[in-house]
Amino acid sequence: MIITSPVITDLSINGLEDLHKLKPLMETTNLKINKSQIARELGVDRRTVGKYVNGFTKSRKRSSTNCLAPYKDLIRELLSDENEQLFYYRRVLWQYLCDNHNYKGSYSNFCFYLNQVPEFAGYFNKRRPAKAKAYIRYETPAGKQAQLDWKESLKLLTTDLGWIEVNIFVLILSFSRYRVYRMSITKSQDVLFHFLDDAFQTFSGVPAEIVTDNMKTVMDEPRTKNSPGKVNIKFQQFADDYGFRVQPCIAATPKTKGKVESPMRILDELRAYNGKLTYAGFADFLARINDRENSKVHPGTGKIPLMYLKNERDALNPLPQELIRHPYQLVDQKTTVDESSLFRYNGRQYSAPPEYIGKTVTLQIHDDYIHVYFNTKLIALHPVSGKKINYKEEHYTELARMTHSFKESNIVKRAKENLNAIGAMYEQCMSNSIYQQTERNLAALKMHQMKIHLEEVANTVGNDNLSFTEGLLKLTNYELDFKENSAAQNTIHAAAFPFIKTLADFDFNFQPSVSERQMQEFCSLGFMERKENIVFLGSSGVGKTHLATAIGISAAKHHNITYFIKCHDLLQQLKKAKLENRLESRLKHLNRYKLLIIDEIGYLPIDKEDSNLFFQLIDKRYEKKSTIFTTNINFGEWDSIFYDAVVADAILNRILHHSQVVTITGNSYRLKDHIKEESV
Repeated sequence: MIITSPVITDLSINGLEDLHKLKPLMETTNLKINKSQIARELGVDRRTVGKYVNGFTKSRKRSSTNCLAPYKDLIRELLSDENEQLFYYRRVLWQYLCDNHNYKGSYSNFCFYLNQVPEFAGYFNKRRPAKAKAYIRYETPAGKQAQLDWKESLKLLTTDLGWIEVNIFVLILSFSRYRVYRMSITKSQDVLFHFLDDAFQTFSGVPAEIVTDNMKTVMDEPRTKNSPGKVNIKFQQFADDYGFRVQPCIAATPKTKGKVESPMRILDELRAYNGKLTYAGFADFLARINDRENSKVHPGTGKIPLMYLKNERDALNPLPQELIRHPYQLVDQKTTVDESSLFRYNGRQYSAPPEYIGKTVTLQIHDDYIHVYFNTKLIALHPVSGKKINYKEEHYTELARMTHSFKESNIVKRAKENLNAIGAMYEQCMSNSIYQQTERNLAALKMHQMKIHLEEVANTVGNDNLSFTEGLLKLTNYELDFKENSAAQNTIHAAAFPFIKTLADFDFNFQPSVSERQMQEFCSLGFMERKENIVFLGSSGVGKTHLATAIGISAAKHHNITYFIKCHDLLQQLKKAKLENRLESRLKHLNRYKLLIIDEIGYLPIDKEDSNLFFQLIDKRYEKKSTIFTTNINFGEWDSIFYDAVVADAILNRILHHSQVVTITGNSYRLKDHIKEESV
């Protein structure tokens, strides 16, 4: 038998594959090679050189098994045009199979075999995004920045509400990449404030600045290449209260906030569950996505956001006091789920999952929906309805199953029949086309209180207890009272009062030097019409801040934009604005308030720079707007507060020229109980 073996005919070394040629020479001679030098020239590790000298050859074939084969029919069904579920990206499909069908293959293996099937590859290729442009990447230090955005108008098919459009709030810390997702039907400013407050609570602090686009709830005028834009006054107030700077992007430059833009496509994973989940189920799944993304290595930084959040927390600014935060939080209402799995809201009954019978749940009402929470978990969502009883079919079916009311084999059918019977007594009213059209008209006109009370007033008019005109007046009064009260409450909240106290809470008997009649006259706001100031002068604890706040609340209730601030905090704001080259903008902002309350002048010394800043503000408001001041320093001693007597005199002249001074000479209210004990 003749065996022919290959022999080496060329000793040139052009790469790793040629290193085996050196082996025979090394075995038959005393030749030794410099592995380190070869490794340097080939750009590899010296151990790799040793492997190839000894005959190692790299496999040309993938050794992984096709894990996709058992799932081909399922994938074909999921990607079919008849399926409402949408998979915008390969990773979404891979994650769906892992979470729901026990797929064990790696993502790279999955993509390799998926691309071998033309129909599967074509599904994703037609959704391939346009080629991206190049952008400069930048990083920020811990605590400096967060980026804000919405995933807008995401269409989802829910099992309880049908097709709906949701908006997903996203706030991401730029250093750690820790993010917070929240879902809402709308993206109103009240919802935005609530979500931001909730995110800051999650972070345990507030970043120094927030980068955002030109959304209408933040910007009245967009920032462009030629204009700095104009921040909405209410959002600017929110930013000042929480202590962060608003940094809008130039319009049409989304990559400025690329850290929040880039991970947006992850949220398309929700579409993969169209027709599978309730609204609350989607909210719960969003929370799971949020936890998953915060717990895995971020591809851009190589860090796990959850671990690096601990480092970033130390660099965040502290949260403001609860007193300041409370007005920006959506109002919670507590109620109990009864034995019929129903809770009450505004004279109507709505269902909750039967597992919560006997438990206290929290209601948040916004965007014409009732959001039902148990602890922090969203358990149900109901549109605000005019119906007396509002059962969700899945809640009633589960209740029937718990009570063994029907046989399991036909429980769904019998539950539907029973629900129809329950609603029969209201069908005549609710099926009336005129009534329904009236409800739709009121909703379109945003007269929600009239819509809520329509049935109540219609029944009263129908029983001849009220005339049509009287009924219409009653309906419009409901709407007007609600809107006036809401507007007044919003103005009060935006004013940032340290507490909510009125003249009724003030003890005039304890402070006889204060005239109750004069204070009531101040609350009638005549001094504001005359552009006058008020100065409360007295020692600490005598009630200066209480009285100033009471007058401010009265002004806010009459829809006068009002702002309360301590003198030291005011000067810090002005100094910060000057450093950021936006002093004029800040002064204009403060001059917009019809009533400005500056508390505690004289408690801390004021240096030369702050004195000049304070003078500029007083000068801008002089004879144009009213200001209330509280101080514990006599006017003759103001030159000891400010940098010099000239500045102090200029400030005093403008304050006192059109001013009413209230001097309080009584004892400190804070020491009231101690004084009583000493006298005893």
